[in-house]
Amino acid sequence: MRHLAHIIVLTVWLACLASSASATNGILLSEADRTLYTAAFEQLEARRFETARETAAKATNALPAKVIYWLDLTREKTEADFAELARFIEENPDWPRQRNLLRNAERAMPADLSDSDLLAWFEARPPVTTDGALRYAEALKRAGKDNQAATLLREVWIEFKLTTKQEKTFLKQYGKLLRKDDHIDRLDRLLWQRSARAARRQARRIGNGYVQLAEARLLLAFRRPGVDRAVRKVPGKLREDPGFIYDRARWRRRKGRQQGVIALLDPPRPDAPHPEVWWPLRHWAARGALDRRDFEVAYRLASHHGFEKGLGFAEGEWLAGWIALRFVKDPDRAYDHFVQLFDGVSTPVSRARGAYWAGEAARSKGDEEQAEHWYRLAAKHISTFYGQLASKRLGQPLATTLPRPIEPQPEDRQDFARQELVQVVRLLGQIGQKNVQRRFLDRLRKMATTTSDFWLTAELALEQGRPDRALRTAKEARRSGLILPDHLYPLPNLPHDDAMDLTLLFAVIRQESQFYNEVVSGAGARGLMQLMPATAKRVARKLKIPYRRSKLTQDPAYNMRLGVAYLTQMLDRYQGSRLLALAAYNAGPRRVDRWIKRFGDPRKPGVDPVDWAERIPFGETRNYVQRILEAVPIYDLRMASGQVDLPLDWATAGFPQPN
Repeated sequence: MRHLAHIIVLTVWLACLASSASATNGILLSEADRTLYTAAFEQLEARRFETARETAAKATNALPAKVIYWLDLTREKTEADFAELARFIEENPDWPRQRNLLRNAERAMPADLSDSDLLAWFEARPPVTTDGALRYAEALKRAGKDNQAATLLREVWIEFKLTTKQEKTFLKQYGKLLRKDDHIDRLDRLLWQRSARAARRQARRIGNGYVQLAEARLLLAFRRPGVDRAVRKVPGKLREDPGFIYDRARWRRRKGRQQGVIALLDPPRPDAPHPEVWWPLRHWAARGALDRRDFEVAYRLASHHGFEKGLGFAEGEWLAGWIALRFVKDPDRAYDHFVQLFDGVSTPVSRARGAYWAGEAARSKGDEEQAEHWYRLAAKHISTFYGQLASKRLGQPLATTLPRPIEPQPEDRQDFARQELVQVVRLLGQIGQKNVQRRFLDRLRKMATTTSDFWLTAELALEQGRPDRALRTAKEARRSGLILPDHLYPLPNLPHDDAMDLTLLFAVIRQESQFYNEVVSGAGARGLMQLMPATAKRVARKLKIPYRRSKLTQDPAYNMRLGVAYLTQMLDRYQGSRLLALAAYNAGPRRVDRWIKRFGDPRKPGVDPVDWAERIPFGETRNYVQRILEAVPIYDLRMASGQVDLPLDWATAGFPQPN
């Protein structure tokens, strides 16, 4: 079979990674300790916590015993007392699951804990539980800090979760401190969080139409019968409540009533709370307005995204600029959005996107000098989709090599190896505790700040047979402006023939599973190439080989054989167009066929493939396609001896073009 040799070699590489998980780097558990800790973790899984700790205490190396102790301290119903928890928190600030430790410490606080100790504790660590916050408020009152106590108590009422009994006690003791706005804010929070019983109780306390508002919002949220009648009952003064409008719009979206959604969202409400909740709805409505050619409506919905930073800001500014440029035909307005996007983001992907499209807007205005300026800014980010498109606009090939940071020095490696969390990772690898080990690898990644930190954490993950964690670390490093080529674009020692097919295969696996063959997605996709069982079964039948679901995660070669066959089917279906084949691999060919009918065929002249890629309705698929297409030339560069050209044939390859 085509690629079979590559599959075999890659499988060997993955097997070597898995076996390297036993690498010790000088830290080695004795056979007796391994036996004890294997038994202790089995006892822990059986919820025999005391027995597990007793077994672990017999081992010579005490560090895995500390992990078992930490697992006991962080569980929901730990029996540890406050002194134990406080000591562990104080001595181990870098260990994972700090919030669990704080939660349990607050619950375990003794009744006779002095006010001075209480105040010192909470001044260093803000409360995370209702009981802890109330203890803190009482201590503040006794210390004569009434205003600070009142502010905290109002925050507890609005933001914290209270049981029915706690609500009654709270109102009896502190009800006089609460203002009507505090009650309204609590109701609003409960409704946004869909806490139905608590919201109904709270609405009855307020009265004056809030009972009807709460009932309507809850029926809308849970799609219960009687929605229309409940909506009509909401009094006029509350019909403009942002949460009520949102729930109505969300209900209409779930019913497929796009025009009805737009009627509620346009004109936009820029001051609406929770922009992170509103944005997916606005985004969907804006794209729907585009489909109906209501371009100004689409622009208004996108431009009033409500964000000042973050992913929503980046998506909103870009979408508003793109609509203004491509559909409203207003390059000046578009240019302002793209510049604002560029100035307001920090990640290479978003910076390149803002700069490239600012160049496109300048080009549309006829300002070639300004366009070149922006293309050059975008092209600095050569590992990104839009950085590569900018290089193409400038007529530049991809550089001969990727930038490489300075490798860690021997003293850096020694310091890293001495870190307790690093030793924990290596010891857990020796006793097969992958799930627990993952928490510590992730913690090291989040703590990384220097090139050496990122490099050595990624190296450690690879050593432990977790290429997915190594890749995540390298991606985190890239967000900080550091490129770790060996970890960001894993490359086994493979022959270079048929290089472009091989680079596409690597790019797909990198995006699908991050080279970790045991991964199962929330949707049920499995293994290296993230095959859905039903798809894998169909492909196996077509290849006339037995279908074994377990082999999708246990046998990398089996997964890849089916995955390569399916990807090849998609490439054949779309005459070699990688854009369409990748979209189909992710979202299904039937959807792609529908999108071709809606947006045109990007293989044909007159349909811009970049705009087509951006019109894909699913954000996941848009991102998927771009991340793979940008990785292919980087893999090609890593496997080539010289410069790599950047042809834009990923949309049209193999499709007959007119002379």
